[in-house]
Amino acid sequence: MKLYYHTGKNFGDAINPMIFNHYLGEYLNDDTTEVILGIGSILGLFKKPENCKKVYVFSSGYAKGAESTYGKVPQIDKDYEIICLRGEGTAKAINVSSEYGLADGALLLPLVWPLERKKLKTFKFSFMPHSGTLDVYEGWQKLCNSIGIHLIDPRKDPELVLADLMDTEVLIAEAMHGAIIADAYRIPWIPVKTISTINEFKWADYCDSVELPYQPFRTKALYSGQFIQQVFTNKFPKLSFLRGLASVVYGAYQVAVVKPSVKKQFKTILKQKPILTTDKVFNKRQSQLVEKMAILKSRIKAES
Repeated sequence: MKLYYHTGKNFGDAINPMIFNHYLGEYLNDDTTEVILGIGSILGLFKKPENCKKVYVFSSGYAKGAESTYGKVPQIDKDYEIICLRGEGTAKAINVSSEYGLADGALLLPLVWPLERKKLKTFKFSFMPHSGTLDVYEGWQKLCNSIGIHLIDPRKDPELVLADLMDTEVLIAEAMHGAIIADAYRIPWIPVKTISTINEFKWADYCDSVELPYQPFRTKALYSGQFIQQVFTNKFPKLSFLRGLASVVYGAYQVAVVKPSVKKQFKTILKQKPILTTDKVFNKRQSQLVEKMAILKSRIKAES
């Protein structure tokens, strides 16, 4: 049985094996006759193999409003067995009963990867941007250093990311699974959005599941010269010879206007009150996920 999840360098996706190998390791291999869809917004991206007879869905999500990135609404047929979904938003989006909407399976991580937080944290504030934010602007490390914020790169090995999280007092989270894992290990967090491509539907899907509002602090967007050149070429192919000039002009604007504004905005963020799922709601959702995982295991065992 094959476990399906997005395999790019991204913290939220990389925790899939950590959780599923713990609970279902004896059943996992590369056989696609039966598959499990795991953690992440993968429902619209999954393409069922020709030989696949069964698709189990455990806490997977859908990200509405971004088909080019997250795919189209999937057709849930008789081969699908939904154990649970990330939230009711996903359930409604894929046209199944809202009773399947539960929570993100990443909340199970502390049960399979127990870690102790230091009493004295090295980092008062850490910022975990979305991996796409780091792809379009390479200067985040320097900017964070200049205002006393530790940068956590979600593209790094998950164990390194977790070590940084456990050494953080408050997480500024643009990467959704940064917030979810912070929640799981009871680390307060502040949601932010620095670029327009952050998918608010999937964020709300999770936040609703744990009875939190999704009200991100929005900042101006930062882009590298190379990214600006690429965008200019794509939008104005006949004027691509001017892409270098566009990069220089934007670079000057960024230095004079955008970067100072972002630094000011982040200093304001440091004064915001962080949020955290209540112990009651968190414990309930985590217990429900444990129960759903037991159901999944029993169904797989019965089929094997």
